[in-house]
Amino acid sequence: MIRLAVAAFFVLGPLLTTGAQAQRFNAPDGPCSAKIYDVSFATCLHAAWRGQDVELTRLYGDVLKVLEARGQVQLRTAQRQWLKFRDAECEAEHGVYENGTAAPLAQESCLYDMTRARIADLHAAFDWRLEKFKDRLGPR
Repeated sequence: MIRLAVAAFFVLGPLLTTGAQAQRFNAPDGPCSAKIYDVSFATCLHAAWRGQDVELTRLYGDVLKVLEARGQVQLRTAQRQWLKFRDAECEAEHGVYENGTAAPLAQESCLYDMTRARIADLHAAFDWRLEKFKDRLGPR
């Protein structure tokens, strides 16, 4: 019996003391800091995600302008696959909360975080090309 208790402690203990209790929407570096999860918090999360989505759309369009035809096809394929992955991942996070009040918060936070990460990935991969061919982008 003692062995079972010790085994349970080592298996379940880390879950009780690590990020297992955290959600994206209450991350310390999240876009909305609120102590109460109400309509204004949900509105803030939605606006934060939409802002990142606008930035991603702009950056994606700029990158397409500085790629040759083959690179454009490859990026479009990658972006479509990334969108499918993002949507599936965020739907899964939404599903953790079933139809609870945290479900929309989980989904919006996921969309925000994943879109922000995609922007960073595109910058890491293509900023050099954006700089090299900035004349293709037109006036800013």
